[in-house]
Amino acid sequence: MTEFLAGLLASTDPYQTGGAPPSVRALLDRGAARVDSAMRDRPALRVRLLGAMAPAYFGLGEWERARRLMEEAIAIQRATLDPDDPGLATSLGYLAQVRLVQGDAAPAESLYRAALAIRRAHPRSPDAPDSARLLSGLGASLQGQGRLAEAEAVLRTLLRLERARVPADSLGIAQVARNLAHVLRDRGDHAAAAPLYAETHRLHRAAFGDEHPETANSAVNLAAAHMRLGALAEAERLYRAALATKHRLLGRRHPDVAVDEVGFAELLVRRGALAEAESTLAAALATHRETLPPGHGQIAHDLRRLEEVRRARAAERRIVGAPIVER
Repeated sequence: MTEFLAGLLASTDPYQTGGAPPSVRALLDRGAARVDSAMRDRPALRVRLLGAMAPAYFGLGEWERARRLMEEAIAIQRATLDPDDPGLATSLGYLAQVRLVQGDAAPAESLYRAALAIRRAHPRSPDAPDSARLLSGLGASLQGQGRLAEAEAVLRTLLRLERARVPADSLGIAQVARNLAHVLRDRGDHAAAAPLYAETHRLHRAAFGDEHPETANSAVNLAAAHMRLGALAEAERLYRAALATKHRLLGRRHPDVAVDEVGFAELLVRRGALAEAESTLAAALATHRETLPPGHGQIAHDLRRLEEVRRARAAERRIVGAPIVER
């Protein structure tokens, strides 16, 4: 491990490399290559390194790379560990999270259930993942498949347990409250979803402050809830502040940012700001084309919505430019 880290850090020294220091992404790429070449005969260490690199790629928006690294780690664990090893449950739970974000809700459900089975077999192991977080993810995977009644039952029960936990886990409550709010939103109960989104935002601000991606994410969810309830001015305030934060922290070509831009464009359409809606959707589409596989449903959605906005703008221009007919 020392040799691995020494070699990786040496690659940042311009006096040794003869060039400018690499970006974080380039450093991760070099690390992944070193894992491939130098750790073939050390499966346990290889799993630890892959498990550390995958979340870093995920945070950078490299979801597919994160998925491949976790799948590789799980393949090694399954070949070398007991099938009920708690460490395998951790990897399965993380891969489930990645698949869920990629829109693969059914595979995510299977992975969450497999991780929960291992967790139940080792209820007191410090190496096993927290079952509450796995159950929250399971609820989200059910919601992603449209199985809203099942998802709501899981998440309502879990939220009661989280609120009763001593000492309280504020981030655990925030995660479950957010996932339950998503279910209520999908059921059309926006009035019930909004307080849960507000609670999540309050908990994230208390834990992370305003300059954090999670706080910005919860602000976007709250903004969308205000939009659906007709509070457009407050929704716009929250959207603009959250997007500004995410642009600073994540950059403009991050898939998280693109998803939020699509939602913000919907608000702009409702407020009649069609020109800004068009440019916002165009930026989101460009990011999704860079970060999602060809034919992904999100790309088709972006194209359809962008075309609708362009048609609306064309109609607006025709109305504005039409001659006045006196009667």
